[in-house]
Amino acid sequence: MLVLYSQFLQFPGGSPAANHPVPVSARASNQLAPLFTDQEGMTPASNPYTTDGDGHIVFYAAPGEYETLLAGSYMRIPLDESVTEPVWGAVVVHEESTPSSVWTVRHFFGIRPSVDVRTAQGETVAEVEHPDALTTVITFGTEATGTAYLRR
Repeated sequence: MLVLYSQFLQFPGGSPAANHPVPVSARASNQLAPLFTDQEGMTPASNPYTTDGDGHIVFYAAPGEYETLLAGSYMRIPLDESVTEPVWGAVVVHEESTPSSVWTVRHFFGIRPSVDVRTAQGETVAEVEHPDALTTVITFGTEATGTAYLRR
């Protein structure tokens, strides 16, 4: 299964890396990775990948560790098949459509992210724990559905 990756890239100083080619390779390798425009892997994407006018890259790739080079700096791109939500560089959006009192969210920030929870049930009290630097657990007093936004 291929995993979706999406990121807005910026140059140092904050300006968008608009219409800029960025090579995506396996981590610690100079081999360009196969990228695709669809989850089935039927349509190859160019690599180096050229960002759009806003500096946005979006592609599918096999699970693994990747990196890209932008303005002389390497940026890590982790793709894990257990992550079913789109992977964004600074935000993970977790949709919980089945009522549950415990939501477990895997992310790859390497830090404890800020967490914003919006439930379909309205105002809900939740306990947020970070058992490790890659996982956030949100516990409710009752079952809930909704969305959690995790930010670096």
